[in-house]
Amino acid sequence: MNEAWAAVVAVAAGVFALAGGYYGSRRQADVEHGQWQRGQRQEAYLALLDAWDAAMRKLTDIAADWDHQLYGEQEQRAGDDFSDVITARTRTASSAARARRCSSSVVGQLDVHGTAG
Repeated sequence: MNEAWAAVVAVAAGVFALAGGYYGSRRQADVEHGQWQRGQRQEAYLALLDAWDAAMRKLTDIAADWDHQLYGEQEQRAGDDFSDVITARTRTASSAARARRCSSSVVGQLDVHGTAG
C-alpha cells in the first residue's frame, strides 16, 4: 500500500508542478502583452503630438502669409496678436511634447511595479 500512496503523491506533485508552470508562464505572457500595449499607445500618442506640432507650425505660416496678402506690410501688425497667440501655443505644445518624451523614456525604464529595473 505504501508504494501505491507514493505513486499517487508523485503523480499529484507532477500535476501541481505542471499547473504551476502553466499559470506562471501565462501570467508572464499577460504582463508582457500589457507592456507591449502600453508601448504601442505611447508611440501613437507621441506621433499624434508630433503631427499636432507640425499642424500648428503650418497654421502659423498660413496665418502670417494670409495677413501679408490681405493687409500688406503696413497693417500686418494688426494680425500679430493672432500670430503671437499661435506661436505661444505652438511653443507650449512643443515643450509639453518634449517633456512627455523625456518622461516616457523614464517610464520605459521602470518595471511593472513602478521601480527602477
